[in-house]
Amino acid sequence: MYLITAFDYSWFWAAIWVLFYLRYTNYAGIGLLESVMIITSVVGEIPTGAIADLLGKKKTLMLSFLFGFLGNMLMGLANSFFILASGVMVATIGGVLSSGTNEALIYDSLLTNKEESKYEKVLGNISSIKMLTLAIASIIGGFMYKMNPGLPFIALAIMKLLALIVSFWLSEPPIDSYVFSWQNYIKQTKEGIRELFKTNEFPRGRASGVSRGMSPVS
Repeated sequence: MYLITAFDYSWFWAAIWVLFYLRYTNYAGIGLLESVMIITSVVGEIPTGAIADLLGKKKTLMLSFLFGFLGNMLMGLANSFFILASGVMVATIGGVLSSGTNEALIYDSLLTNKEESKYEKVLGNISSIKMLTLAIASIIGGFMYKMNPGLPFIALAIMKLLALIVSFWLSEPPIDSYVFSWQNYIKQTKEGIRELFKTNEFPRGRASGVSRGMSPVS
Protein backbone atom coordinates (compact mmCIF):
# COMPACT_ATOMS: atom_id res chain seq x y z
CA MET A 1 0.00 0.00 0.00
CA TYR A 2 2.94 2.36 0.57
CA LEU A 3 4.15 1.75 -2.99
CA ILE A 4 0.63 2.04 -4.40
CA THR A 5 0.19 5.35 -2.55
CA ALA A 6 3.39 6.72 -4.13
CA PHE A 7 2.16 5.78 -7.60
CA ASP A 8 -1.35 7.07 -6.95
CA TYR A 9 -0.18 10.49 -5.74
CA SER A 10 2.37 11.19 -8.46
CA TRP A 11 0.42 14.29 -9.43
CA PHE A 12 2.78 15.66 -12.06
CA TRP A 13 0.07 18.13 -13.12
CA ALA A 14 -0.10 19.82 -9.70
CA ALA A 15 1.79 22.97 -10.75
CA ILE A 16 0.61 23.28 -14.35
CA TRP A 17 -3.02 22.17 -14.55
CA VAL A 18 -4.42 25.71 -14.96
CA LEU A 19 -1.99 26.46 -17.79
CA PHE A 20 -2.93 23.18 -19.43
CA TYR A 21 -6.66 23.87 -19.17
CA LEU A 22 -6.18 27.34 -20.69
CA ARG A 23 -4.91 25.69 -23.87
CA TYR A 24 -8.46 24.47 -24.51
CA THR A 25 -10.69 26.99 -22.76
CA ASN A 26 -10.81 30.20 -20.73
CA TYR A 27 -11.30 30.77 -17.02
CA ALA A 28 -15.07 30.34 -17.41
CA GLY A 29 -14.37 26.95 -18.98
CA ILE A 30 -12.08 26.06 -16.09
CA GLY A 31 -14.96 26.85 -13.75
CA LEU A 32 -17.16 24.53 -15.79
CA LEU A 33 -14.57 21.74 -15.60
CA GLU A 34 -14.30 22.24 -11.85
CA SER A 35 -18.07 21.97 -11.62
CA VAL A 36 -17.96 18.70 -13.56
CA MET A 37 -15.38 17.37 -11.12
CA ILE A 38 -17.24 18.50 -7.99
CA ILE A 39 -20.66 17.27 -9.14
CA THR A 40 -19.21 13.92 -10.20
CA SER A 41 -17.47 13.58 -6.84
CA VAL A 42 -20.46 14.53 -4.72
CA VAL A 43 -23.04 12.50 -6.65
CA GLY A 44 -20.66 9.57 -7.10
CA GLU A 45 -19.94 9.24 -3.39
CA ILE A 46 -23.49 8.02 -2.74
CA PRO A 47 -23.84 4.94 -5.02
CA THR A 48 -20.15 3.98 -4.98
CA GLY A 49 -20.16 3.61 -1.20
CA ALA A 50 -21.46 0.04 -1.53
CA ILE A 51 -19.18 -1.05 -4.37
CA ALA A 52 -16.26 -1.97 -2.10
CA ASP A 53 -18.60 -4.05 0.03
CA LEU A 54 -20.08 -5.83 -2.99
CA LEU A 55 -16.96 -6.31 -5.13
CA GLY A 56 -14.35 -6.33 -2.38
CA LYS A 57 -11.81 -3.67 -1.51
CA LYS A 58 -9.07 -5.06 -3.75
CA LYS A 59 -11.25 -5.14 -6.87
CA THR A 60 -12.60 -1.68 -6.10
CA LEU A 61 -9.08 -0.26 -5.87
CA MET A 62 -8.14 -1.94 -9.12
CA LEU A 63 -11.21 -0.46 -10.78
CA SER A 64 -10.24 2.94 -9.36
CA PHE A 65 -6.77 2.76 -10.88
CA LEU A 66 -8.21 1.67 -14.22
CA PHE A 67 -10.50 4.71 -14.32
CA GLY A 68 -7.58 6.89 -13.20
CA PHE A 69 -5.42 5.54 -16.01
CA LEU A 70 -8.10 6.09 -18.67
CA GLY A 71 -9.08 9.55 -17.38
CA ASN A 72 -5.55 10.93 -17.19
CA MET A 73 -4.66 9.43 -20.55
CA LEU A 74 -7.69 11.16 -22.08
CA MET A 75 -6.59 14.48 -20.59
CA GLY A 76 -2.99 14.06 -21.68
CA LEU A 77 -4.00 13.28 -25.26
CA ALA A 78 -6.91 15.75 -25.40
CA ASN A 79 -7.30 17.85 -28.54
CA SER A 80 -10.62 19.45 -27.60
CA PHE A 81 -12.52 20.75 -24.61
CA PHE A 82 -15.00 17.84 -24.82
CA ILE A 83 -12.27 15.19 -24.54
CA LEU A 84 -10.65 17.12 -21.69
CA ALA A 85 -13.98 17.28 -19.81
CA SER A 86 -14.54 13.56 -20.44
CA GLY A 87 -11.11 12.80 -19.01
CA VAL A 88 -11.84 14.89 -15.91
CA MET A 89 -15.09 13.01 -15.34
CA VAL A 90 -13.56 9.54 -15.81
CA ALA A 91 -10.57 10.34 -13.57
CA THR A 92 -12.89 11.76 -10.91
CA ILE A 93 -14.89 8.54 -10.88
CA GLY A 94 -11.62 6.74 -10.22
CA GLY A 95 -10.94 9.04 -7.29
CA VAL A 96 -14.43 8.46 -5.88
CA LEU A 97 -13.95 4.68 -6.06
CA SER A 98 -10.76 4.85 -4.02
CA SER A 99 -12.24 7.26 -1.48
CA GLY A 100 -12.11 5.45 1.85
CA THR A 101 -11.32 2.10 0.23
CA ASN A 102 -7.57 2.37 0.94
CA GLU A 103 -8.14 3.06 4.62
CA ALA A 104 -10.73 0.28 4.93
CA LEU A 105 -8.40 -2.26 3.32
CA ILE A 106 -5.53 -1.24 5.59
CA TYR A 107 -7.65 -1.37 8.75
CA ASP A 108 -9.20 -4.74 7.97
CA SER A 109 -5.77 -6.15 7.05
CA LEU A 110 -4.35 -4.98 10.39
CA LEU A 111 -7.46 -6.27 12.17
CA THR A 112 -6.93 -9.69 10.60
CA ASN A 113 -3.41 -9.77 12.07
CA LYS A 114 -4.63 -8.31 15.38
CA GLU A 115 -2.46 -5.24 14.78
CA GLU A 116 -5.21 -2.64 14.51
CA SER A 117 -3.36 -0.54 17.12
CA LYS A 118 -0.85 0.31 14.36
CA TYR A 119 -3.56 1.86 12.17
CA GLU A 120 -2.86 5.50 13.09
CA LYS A 121 0.89 5.00 12.58
CA VAL A 122 0.35 3.43 9.14
CA LEU A 123 -1.96 6.30 8.13
CA GLY A 124 0.69 8.75 9.29
CA ASN A 125 3.31 7.03 7.13
CA ILE A 126 0.94 7.10 4.15
CA SER A 127 0.27 10.81 4.70
CA SER A 128 4.02 11.48 4.65
CA ILE A 129 4.41 9.47 1.45
CA LYS A 130 1.58 11.46 -0.18
CA MET A 131 3.16 14.83 0.65
CA LEU A 132 6.68 13.80 -0.36
CA THR A 133 5.54 12.22 -3.62
CA LEU A 134 3.37 15.22 -4.49
CA ALA A 135 6.24 17.66 -3.82
CA ILE A 136 8.68 15.75 -6.03
CA ALA A 137 6.14 15.01 -8.78
CA SER A 138 4.97 18.62 -9.05
CA ILE A 139 8.56 19.80 -9.66
CA ILE A 140 9.20 17.10 -12.25
CA GLY A 141 5.85 17.90 -13.86
CA GLY A 142 6.97 21.45 -14.57
CA PHE A 143 9.84 20.19 -16.70
CA MET A 144 7.53 17.67 -18.37
CA TYR A 145 5.15 20.46 -19.33
CA LYS A 146 7.94 22.32 -21.13
CA MET A 147 8.69 19.17 -23.13
CA ASN A 148 5.06 18.36 -23.91
CA PRO A 149 2.01 20.00 -22.25
CA GLY A 150 0.11 16.71 -21.98
CA LEU A 151 3.07 14.72 -20.64
CA PRO A 152 2.34 15.29 -16.90
CA PHE A 153 -1.09 13.69 -17.31
CA ILE A 154 0.26 10.84 -19.41
CA ALA A 155 2.96 10.24 -16.78
CA LEU A 156 0.33 10.06 -14.05
CA ALA A 157 -1.68 7.65 -16.21
CA ILE A 158 1.37 5.40 -16.32
CA MET A 159 1.70 5.65 -12.53
CA LYS A 160 -1.97 4.65 -12.18
CA LEU A 161 -1.29 1.66 -14.44
CA LEU A 162 1.66 0.66 -12.24
CA ALA A 163 -0.58 0.97 -9.17
CA LEU A 164 -3.10 -1.29 -10.92
CA ILE A 165 -0.40 -3.88 -11.61
CA VAL A 166 0.95 -3.79 -8.03
CA SER A 167 -2.59 -4.10 -6.65
CA PHE A 168 -2.75 -7.64 -8.08
CA TRP A 169 -0.49 -8.60 -5.15
CA LEU A 170 -2.87 -7.19 -2.55
CA SER A 171 -4.81 -9.66 -0.45
CA GLU A 172 -8.49 -9.19 0.29
CA PRO A 173 -8.77 -9.15 4.11
CA PRO A 174 -10.75 -12.17 5.39
CA ILE A 175 -12.20 -9.99 8.14
CA ASP A 176 -14.60 -7.21 7.17
CA SER A 177 -15.12 -4.60 9.90
CA TYR A 178 -18.28 -3.46 8.11
CA VAL A 179 -20.92 -6.00 7.13
CA PHE A 180 -22.88 -4.84 4.09
CA SER A 181 -26.67 -4.98 4.05
CA TRP A 182 -29.09 -3.41 1.61
CA GLN A 183 -31.10 -2.00 4.52
CA ASN A 184 -28.09 -0.12 5.88
CA TYR A 185 -27.06 0.94 2.38
CA ILE A 186 -30.49 2.42 1.60
CA LYS A 187 -30.48 4.18 4.96
CA GLN A 188 -27.00 5.63 4.38
CA THR A 189 -27.93 6.65 0.83
CA LYS A 190 -30.95 8.59 2.13
CA GLU A 191 -28.74 10.27 4.72
CA GLY A 192 -26.19 11.13 2.03
CA ILE A 193 -28.84 12.70 -0.21
CA ARG A 194 -30.19 14.62 2.77
CA GLU A 195 -26.70 15.99 3.48
CA LEU A 196 -26.39 17.20 -0.13
CA PHE A 197 -29.36 19.49 0.32
CA LYS A 198 -28.67 20.44 3.91
CA THR A 199 -28.15 24.12 4.70
CA ASN A 200 -25.64 25.02 7.37
CA GLU A 201 -25.77 28.36 9.16
CA PHE A 202 -22.60 29.91 10.56
CA PRO A 203 -22.48 32.44 13.41
CA ARG A 204 -21.99 36.01 12.19
CA GLY A 205 -18.40 37.16 12.37
CA ARG A 206 -16.87 33.70 12.50
CA ALA A 207 -14.58 32.71 9.65
CA SER A 208 -15.87 29.86 7.57
CA GLY A 209 -15.09 28.29 4.24
CA VAL A 210 -14.87 25.15 2.22
CA SER A 211 -11.55 23.40 1.89
CA ARG A 212 -10.93 22.21 -1.67
CA GLY A 213 -8.41 19.68 -2.81
CA MET A 214 -6.00 20.20 -5.63
CA SER A 215 -7.70 19.83 -8.96
CA PRO A 216 -8.21 18.39 -11.55
CA VAL A 217 -7.98 14.83 -10.25
CA SER A 218 -8.48 14.73 -6.54
